[in-house]
Formats: sequence, structure tokens, C-alpha cells
Amino acid sequence: MQSSDIAMDAHFPSFVCRHQIAQSASLNPALLRYILAERANDGAGLQASNVAALGGWRSRNSLHKEEVFAPLVDAIHGVAETIASKLDYHPGAKLKIDQMWAMANPPGAFNRNHQHPHSLWSGVYYVQVPDNAGALAFSDPRPGNVMFCAQHRPGAVPPTEACLTVEYEPVEGTLMLFPGFLAHSVEPNLSEKAGDAALRIAISFNLTQQ
Repeated sequence: MQSSDIAMDAHFPSFVCRHQIAQSASLNPALLRYILAERANDGAGLQASNVAALGGWRSRNSLHKEEVFAPLVDAIHGVAETIASKLDYHPGAKLKIDQMWAMANPPGAFNRNHQHPHSLWSGVYYVQVPDNAGALAFSDPRPGNVMFCAQHRPGAVPPTEACLTVEYEPVEGTLMLFPGFLAHSVEPNLSEKAGDAALRIAISFNLTQQ
């Protein structure tokens, strides 16, 4: 049997979309100043997937309403519009941000594996990323596939579509969007820098059809 005789169709995909924001070099310093000030004013922050005992901090959920975030909001909505067009969403139900928050992880901090319920798409934008700041790891969302896993050839690197976890190293200025149901975590920040320069700072958000 020839491999060309076999038809393999990919169904039920989980998309992870990436986009480098062109104006990030001028945008990020203003976002960084705002987030550091917000963290100084509200040291407790909110508790979700972040581990507060390790210094992981999360802001309030309404940052998209602040003027300094307007260029980022516009960029996110632009990418969301492209996604909606490719997936043939209803043109009268636009993908819009309904929550946006900042996260700051000092060395040792991480985010537990979690999902974003009540959102169609979610995402993250990287403001400051020191070396070894911790990868973003996505988990296979199919319970049946995790229950009984295939064995791969010793020493082989399985193709991405056969992996149970896929990791992305954070890059400053990169915007990532993914389905809200797709479980993900953030690995520990292992930066050796000191003070605020060691913080892994990202902005997360949820999108719904409005």
C-alpha cells in the first residue's frame, strides 16, 4: 500500500494564532509603566491561576477601558476580525474584548493549568520577557486522547499534532490568540535578573461575540 492511497483528514483542530505587533517597541514602555504603577497601588491583586504566595500578581479585569491600552485593543480586534472571517463567523456578532488584565511573574512564579470559561477566544500579549521567563504550554483538550497515549519511536520527536503538550517561548511584542477552551499554563520564571527587570509581564484578555 502506498502512502498516497491513504486520505488523512484533520478534524476538530485547536488553533493558536500568533502576530507580531509592529509598533510594540514604542507601545510597550507605556504599558510597562502603567502595569508597574497598577501593581504598586494594588499589591494584592486578584487570585486566579497565578500563585500569589510566589509573588505572581494579576490586575483587575478592566484594563481594555484605559486609554493607554487603546492601540493594543485595536490590534487585538484586528486579529480577531481576521480569525472571524476565516472561520465564517456571523458578521453581525463581532469578536470583542470583554475582559483584559495584566500579569507579573517574578522569578519562581508560574501559572497553573487552566481554561478561560465563558470566552470564545482568549489571548496574551507580551510586554516584558527576560531570559528564561517561562514558556506558555498548551495541553491536548481531548480527554480520550490523554487517557490512552500512543508510544512513539525511541528518540523521535513526535509531530506537533501528536503531542500532548505544545510549548511557545514568549517574545516581547507578540500577540497570541487561542480558543477559550484550550487548557494552558505558564512555566516558572527562571530569570536571573533583579528587581522589576526580572518580571515576566504579560497582558491577557477574553473575547466574546457581541
